[in-house]
Amino acid sequence: MVIFKNPIRFEFKLIPMRRILILLLLTTGLFSCKNETVKTGEDPTRFPDTINNTMTERHERIPGSRVYVISPESFSFDMVKNQLRKSDTTFVQVVETPQAKFSKAKEAFTRENLEAQGGKVDILRPIRINELDAIYMDGPATIPDRRKAMIIMGDDDFVCLMVAEYPATSTNDRTEILDIFRTIVYDKDQSPSGTDTPVYDFDLSITGFKPAIISDAVNIYNLTGNPEDERVLPTSINFAPLPILPDAAQRQYFEQLIAESQQSPLQVKPAKPKKTTINGMPAMVVETTVSSEGQTGIFYAAILNGPNSAMVFISSAFDRPQLRIQQFKKTVQSFRFIE
Repeated sequence: MVIFKNPIRFEFKLIPMRRILILLLLTTGLFSCKNETVKTGEDPTRFPDTINNTMTERHERIPGSRVYVISPESFSFDMVKNQLRKSDTTFVQVVETPQAKFSKAKEAFTRENLEAQGGKVDILRPIRINELDAIYMDGPATIPDRRKAMIIMGDDDFVCLMVAEYPATSTNDRTEILDIFRTIVYDKDQSPSGTDTPVYDFDLSITGFKPAIISDAVNIYNLTGNPEDERVLPTSINFAPLPILPDAAQRQYFEQLIAESQQSPLQVKPAKPKKTTINGMPAMVVETTVSSEGQTGIFYAAILNGPNSAMVFISSAFDRPQLRIQQFKKTVQSFRFIE
């Protein structure tokens, strides 16, 4: 059995597929190929090259992260979506990747790499945030008439991404987003969860997969143990923590996951979640197909509710899908919390 004692983030984002794509530096889903009005290299607000901030009483931690910011009164934190939000079109979210090196992320986040993948970035330049090296990016989003701004920062121990989305026509929303970015303080010594440490286990031998990414945010296993294999036609299983949610929120979770997948390289066919019981635990499951690059595989996901916490299991297979779907179901059935 595999036993984990990773810190569980109860504010974990409710779209693990998108988080996994970001964790693996799949940036084509973040920036669009569509041309916008802002010309390449133009930065109307000129985001600063260097940010030197100290913690103040006004700074507030973004839950589930080590990032502190000062946000306008028009923004509030949405625990369900795990976003600092002003509206459905204007928000900020944080993705942290422990056990990652900023030097590797820096190699991936270049204009050449992004454009080679079909992306478009109007602004991309190195900056400095206190003692951390960072990159500032801005460009059209995948959703028409929206834009994304991003800060990637880190060192030899972690990479942290702050991703914001805002309407392309709203100068005010862009200004508010960048004002939030300007107040960043990253507290590396801060626990990202602030919670106790739940333990869970499951039988990894059912699939024979190997760990590809192990972190306090998400655990990913695939055939080879190589994270690069998640880029194209992944056959893998993923576990990520969630807060305990009512049935309606669980259904919304899956609906949102499927809807947002339509903008990613892996498109999940819409399917209705079904309420069930797995290993004595209340659960919500989705079984459907997933398509990428003209090929179709299987997709199986489940939310398992334990006594004090919950876990989402997400899996896909393009390699021997009919065998894998049975393995994935048995893997979920072997899962248990150790409270």
